[in-house]
Amino acid sequence: MSLRKVWPAAAALVLAGCGKIPDVTVNYYFPRAKTQFAVTQTVGCSPKVDGKHRIIRSVISVISTSTNSADLDWKNEDGSLHQGHLRYHAFRGMFNDADATVTLTPDGRLASINATSGGQGGAIVKSLATVVGAVALLGPPPVGAFVETVEDKACEKVDAFSAVPAASGDAKGASLVTLSYSVTVIHKAVTGADPTFAVDKVSSSGYDEQSGDRTNMTFVPDAASKPAYDALRGQLGERMATTLKVISTKADQRMMTSTAPTTVTSGEGFPLELNKVAVVNLGIDGHAGDMLQSTQIWGSAVPIPMRETYQLPIPSPAIFGKTAFGISLSDYGSVTSLHYGETGGASEALDAVGQIANVLKPKTTEDAVNDLKGQADLIAQQQRLIGCEVSPWTCK
Repeated sequence: MSLRKVWPAAAALVLAGCGKIPDVTVNYYFPRAKTQFAVTQTVGCSPKVDGKHRIIRSVISVISTSTNSADLDWKNEDGSLHQGHLRYHAFRGMFNDADATVTLTPDGRLASINATSGGQGGAIVKSLATVVGAVALLGPPPVGAFVETVEDKACEKVDAFSAVPAASGDAKGASLVTLSYSVTVIHKAVTGADPTFAVDKVSSSGYDEQSGDRTNMTFVPDAASKPAYDALRGQLGERMATTLKVISTKADQRMMTSTAPTTVTSGEGFPLELNKVAVVNLGIDGHAGDMLQSTQIWGSAVPIPMRETYQLPIPSPAIFGKTAFGISLSDYGSVTSLHYGETGGASEALDAVGQIANVLKPKTTEDAVNDLKGQADLIAQQQRLIGCEVSPWTCK
């Protein structure tokens, strides 16, 4: 018996040969999706000049990383853990050469059956840096007594936390402070209801007041950024708020559906139970540019495994004769490759290209790493941009 590698970093179970397949049952878990958000905001002010009001600007960048893991909290009505079940014995008589391969992910999710490629593993990384606001020059000195504006007072806080504070009467540099926010959320989608998310308290701190299922939340600054954030929020109030929201009003389901009723023989363990996958639109609003209005700075459609299943029919020999069957699943549990056909045996199904169901095409882990390599320059580029906006005559 040889072990064929169907999917890297996955556990493969192989039974082959002319003998009878033993009555072995493989249990598998269904996936659950999480998304981690990393938000970087740079706030900058024009140099402090006697008799002139200062200009404040903000730029915000967002990186999201979606991952999936086994849903160990999905319970049946009787309190038992909800799992899928696949009996190898069901392949007997279906394939002439009695050859079957089932591939699982390391945490026990179903990846493929008799397929050359498994689910699309790894995280999706989507990076979007949004810049809002135009270059604004300092205006003429105001007439009459000089009265500090909210922006002037906020810029004093930026001066206090800036690595290069603007000196009084000096027009050679801007005050800049960079803040970071992070959170991981667990998604939830139910047929006929608005999709929601909940903060993952294990990996996200500071969100105790924003618990439970919700459709929006305000980002909390990381510990190192909190002093500067609190000082700025004390002057600017809600103009410092950056929020995550669910844009979709209901789950948009995408799943493979049966075109004919499925006949199931008692005890064979068929048809195959798969989870539905919803596609939910998320958005992040923030105060960029002059910080006067909140605008959407990031948006994306996120696939979400649902705690709902459907049945995928498996053909019987009476219909197809010598039948080959192959299926590959994405990391979310959606079908990416499905093969039904007549063949000399199951071994040919292992090399069948099959019919591709283009449900999702996520980036690979390598793509994610390449995207993250640029994060080392993100803060520097944000600071340069804001410096050019508030002090264009010194921009290089």
